[in-house]
Amino acid sequence: TDKYGNSIKSDTVSLNLGTPLNITQQPQSVTVAKGQKAVIKLSATGNDLTYKWYFKNAGASAFVYTSSFKGNSYTIPSMDESRNGRTVYCIITDKYGNSVQSDEATISIGNALKIVTQPQSVYVAKGEKAVIKLSATGDDLTYDWYYRNPGKSYFEYTSTFKGNSYTIP
Repeated sequence: TDKYGNSIKSDTVSLNLGTPLNITQQPQSVTVAKGQKAVIKLSATGNDLTYKWYFKNAGASAFVYTSSFKGNSYTIPSMDESRNGRTVYCIITDKYGNSVQSDEATISIGNALKIVTQPQSVYVAKGEKAVIKLSATGDDLTYDWYYRNPGKSYFEYTSTFKGNSYTIP
């Protein structure tokens, strides 16, 4: 009602008790070796959620709905070149008709993460240099080294060594 006595009525709405629709974990891009399973997953809260996944292959101009995936994950059982660079997103709808769109995530083929040569124990004379190495395949590898001193029951992280070798001068 305004100061002149004119009044209007708003639309009627419902007040519902339920869990609000919300994406709690966005999908993350993944890189897997050719032939491996690729999984993009998200998490959401809400009541009676439905998931609609959309994809766009590398070089394509538009996203396409796929009815193959009904849950909170998009899975490719065996990654191949035709799916390399595929981008996906999901629209989640709750039982009240509320919808939210996820971030986009990309599926790519990369080198398989694998330890090719395991580190080996070494014995050196006091005062000599000790080197422990390993070799691995993968893309943009990082190495975190841990050690356990004699008499200790736990391993400790060391930030001193970043490459594929652990060296004590």
